[in-house]
Amino acid sequence: MKIQIFADFICPYCYVRQKQLRDAINEVDPSIEIEIMSYELAPGAIDNNDLKMADVFVDRFGMSPEEMKANTAQVNKMIQEAGLEINSDDLKYSNTLKAHTLLQYAKEQKLANALADEIYHAYFAQGAYLNKDESLIEIASKVGMDKETVNSVIGSKEYINKVHADHSLGKKIGINTVPHVVIDGELSVSGTQSKESYKEAINKVMANK
Repeated sequence: MKIQIFADFICPYCYVRQKQLRDAINEVDPSIEIEIMSYELAPGAIDNNDLKMADVFVDRFGMSPEEMKANTAQVNKMIQEAGLEINSDDLKYSNTLKAHTLLQYAKEQKLANALADEIYHAYFAQGAYLNKDESLIEIASKVGMDKETVNSVIGSKEYINKVHADHSLGKKIGINTVPHVVIDGELSVSGTQSKESYKEAINKVMANK
């Protein structure tokens, strides 16, 4: 069985749900393959190293400071309850194309899950700016990639095309929000789910095999 999860690295719900999905898989059948699929929330977005995520929600999406504070508290609680780390004061609005090109390369090297973990942690817990080459080099080094590899991959048309192919596939199957999970090509599970709901969905598909 293979499970695909369409996700973006600046999405807090993706950060949490990918962990809950893997926890569910480990409890149901650890041999199930999981593939992280690239899905940019804002393709082509022009970002700014000094622009924090909170500023984006307030200025671009019409949230009041009070609404932003309440939303931040809710997201922080969700992430902490999942056993993950977050430092919401340091979150930066980042274009994620370069990070996704590294993910595509990591898939070929059987390092995708490990790299995704490092990217999520660097972004949410350490305030890494994901559109900065130096940040990605430091993140990728933790799974064994060197500077030359990172530099060649993030500028590679081959891997950029693979990012776009994942995104196009997501659109083709009707995805308009992430995280979105596809279980063995048969059952789609979208939005905010729990570990238990993922287990239920996996068992449902397995029962029909």
